[in-house]
Amino acid sequence: MTTGHDLQPPGGPRLVALDIDGTLVDWHEEMTPAVVKAVHAARDAGAHVVLSTGRSTFGITRVSDALGLESGHCVASNGAVTFSYPPVTITSAVTFGPEPAVRAVLEHVPDALVAVEVIGRGYRMNRAFPDGEINGETWIESRGGGGGGAGGGGGRRAPAPAARAG
Repeated sequence: MTTGHDLQPPGGPRLVALDIDGTLVDWHEEMTPAVVKAVHAARDAGAHVVLSTGRSTFGITRVSDALGLESGHCVASNGAVTFSYPPVTITSAVTFGPEPAVRAVLEHVPDALVAVEVIGRGYRMNRAFPDGEINGETWIESRGGGGGGAGGGGGRRAPAPAARAG
């Protein structure tokens, strides 16, 4: 029978990929001293610590800063975006035009809150989200918009709510 210890390379792991929500931080964005200590132990042992999450780049940088990770690589947006830091430099991105999906959601659930990530900038939304739900710059676009894909414009722009830094 093979155990996890049998699979470790000599000298320990070379890369440790960690999810953020529910692993490194709780719902209140709090991190325990034990988590910080474990991440530092992995880094100090020579492992590359990679944060890998469904969050956007804006939601990751706070966590890397809190962990004291001075540089590295991250996997964001459920794998659609990878970046290095500092400064945040997108190294790969896989996107698609969200209009058909947004249209279908709003057709079936007209009151749904919908946000589409604009990589490296923030989110375009149909209405404001509750505080703390979205990180980065946000702006509201009308449902009649469309056009621009995951980084484009389109639609009328209503007055933007205050930008939320993350």
